[in-house]
Amino acid sequence: MNKFSSGLIWNLYDKDKNFITNFRYTNDGNYLNTENEKIKLMLIIS
Repeated sequence: MNKFSSGLIWNLYDKDKNFITNFRYTNDGNYLNTENEKIKLMLIIS
C-alpha cells in the first residue's frame, strides 16, 4: 500500500459479501480495526 491508502477507511467482507469490519492501513504497515487493534488480512482465492 502507499501513502494514499493510509488516509482511507476500508470495509472487509466475507465471500458471501457480508460485512465483517472496517479497517485502515497505517504508515508503519499495520492494519487496524476501529478499536485500533491489529488485524491480519488473508487472501483466499477459490
